[in-house]
Amino acid sequence: APIRWKYSGTHSLLFVGSSGYFPNHEAILWLVQELAPRLTTLIPSLRIILCGTSQPDIAAERHPNVHYQGFV
Repeated sequence: APIRWKYSGTHSLLFVGSSGYFPNHEAILWLVQELAPRLTTLIPSLRIILCGTSQPDIAAERHPNVHYQGFV
């Protein structure tokens, strides 16, 4: 069978969801406050990309490896 996917070597994590939905809001806070600091100690080049929300929606939460892409 042909190989359909091969790891490209990037360290990215993608989360898609509106922060207006409470479970997503909680997940985004957890990603930024808990997961990002822990993972970036292991993988400094890690990028966490948040789509479907914008930084003003989670204005108090900032981490240098978290990138807010906005509405999708």
